[in-house]
Amino acid sequence: MFEGKEFDLADAFLSIYLVQLEISLKDSKELTEIKFQSEEANTDEFVKKFFQTYMQKYRTIDIDKYKSVVFDFFKPKQVFDIKDISQVKIIEVYIPEELPSEIVEKIVEEKESVYTNPDLMVVLSDGESKYYKSIELKSTKNNLIPGSSVQQVAPFEWVIFLKRNKSSTEIATGLYIESLASKLPFPDRSPRPIIGFNNLTDYNRDYRKIESGALVMSTDEEDLNDKLILINDWREFLADEWIEVITQTNTKTNEKWFNFVIRRFALKLLKYFASLDDSKRNQIIANLEKNTKT
Repeated sequence: MFEGKEFDLADAFLSIYLVQLEISLKDSKELTEIKFQSEEANTDEFVKKFFQTYMQKYRTIDIDKYKSVVFDFFKPKQVFDIKDISQVKIIEVYIPEELPSEIVEKIVEEKESVYTNPDLMVVLSDGESKYYKSIELKSTKNNLIPGSSVQQVAPFEWVIFLKRNKSSTEIATGLYIESLASKLPFPDRSPRPIIGFNNLTDYNRDYRKIESGALVMSTDEEDLNDKLILINDWREFLADEWIEVITQTNTKTNEKWFNFVIRRFALKLLKYFASLDDSKRNQIIANLEKNTKT
């Protein structure tokens, strides 16, 4: 069970800011016109520059609609008054190649997951303290895509998610954890948990509410903890999934190729295990218990 997350004033600011960004860019021709492919640049370079420019132009929030922000994820809930939130503004927005080394060093010290340069690094201030918030940018033509490597995932990082087609681009924003689809494909490298645009829009519909002037962000606690287990104990998650694979009575159509390899390995292991005497079986169990400790 995940114990909690300490949100801060900058998170409260961004929760409102990103809702307003969604509204501002809904049905925006500018989003649809962003280039996603180029012979001379990374496919996401234009997206990063677009949102960098936007956030450097619009640095504050409209405070008239809200009285507070409530993060009702863990107990106790966290409440931020709009008077305090209104003191916050965006100071600077960096894309990876512009990120100063001193900011990188600071984030590396504080980050619990493996560090990679964020798509956007937003520097905010309330007049007294500075805050550094990274924002992930994701885009898809359908819904589900592989997300970040599981060791790099920061579950409560902010995300801007685009769903694009030829004639329009939809936008959803929120916390990265709420885009997670609770799927972890067998990897060829480090596992990349599946994320979905629809997961984030469904979450926003059901759990991002305005109640008595407060922007309230809550969650389905069981679902949230399942996702956090997937990220924080992904080895156990995959092991449990493989147990399901080898205990299925029948195979399914269009199964992943490695399901058959897992079954073949399990069959070999069980036959080999059955051929041993009790002493050797116990030794294998002891060795596995020792070598699976992380």
